[in-house]
Amino acid sequence: MEIKVVGPDDLVIKQGEFGTIFVRSPGLFHGYYKNKQNTKQALTRSRWLNTDDRGYIDQTGRLIVTGRCSDVIRVHTAFILPSSVEAFIKQVPEVHDVIVLAVPNDVAFEEVAACIIPKAGSGLTEDDVISFFRRQHLPSAGETFAATFPGLIFLFDDFPRLYNGKPDKKKLKTQAIRKANEMKIHT
Repeated sequence: MEIKVVGPDDLVIKQGEFGTIFVRSPGLFHGYYKNKQNTKQALTRSRWLNTDDRGYIDQTGRLIVTGRCSDVIRVHTAFILPSSVEAFIKQVPEVHDVIVLAVPNDVAFEEVAACIIPKAGSGLTEDDVISFFRRQHLPSAGETFAATFPGLIFLFDDFPRLYNGKPDKKKLKTQAIRKANEMKIHT
């Protein structure tokens, strides 16, 4: 098995830098059945598979996967990993679960939206989450950290679910976009 991490220019990047993870192996699949278009998107001509994972090779040579490339949220020129924002919001004691996703934004390209299920009986509000962020945020952390905080916070009783019980992120995103659009209408 061969592994490489490449940057936006499709060139291998230095150890410790974030990029897209590619793998190659003799046992790797040869393509999607009767779907040349998907095969062409997934496999390079030299048989490297684009995993759609983002990560880096650490100093000891280990591969560290940090998230899915397709999940990365672009706000202006910043690229934000939903998992890092979710980990921060999960520190709020009244949060039962959170999913962070991108909502289209005419000015910033995308906006960070946090969909939160509060713990039962907690009375958690959007303002509580904002207050927690402000208490934890250090002014010296800079604009990059500030850009990761969700511009949109939505509270849910539960998330839409797939047949296997996992959250249906596509349906959740549709609901978040609808809520964001309703907010625009009322402002």
